[in-house]
Amino acid sequence: MTRAPSGYYRPDTAITVAPGETFVILATRNGGTTICFALATPQVYAKVVIDSVNTFTHAVYFRQVVNRNCGYRSFLTGLPAN
Repeated sequence: MTRAPSGYYRPDTAITVAPGETFVILATRNGGTTICFALATPQVYAKVVIDSVNTFTHAVYFRQVVNRNCGYRSFLTGLPAN
């Protein structure tokens, strides 16, 4: 996945994700001293991949990529083009 999907993200709905699966988180940064609070698109997207789950310790191991540019959906390295 190189780009966060467009559309509605359901903040009130839980999802089930298995090891190896990828999902996207939409975070709204709105307030205080965050870099996006004055912008029309204060959203920040993160791609998360579940590496493994230890059922004995209840630990979840994952990797994530975050595009800290407000409103940009690309997860590619370098400067965003959109």
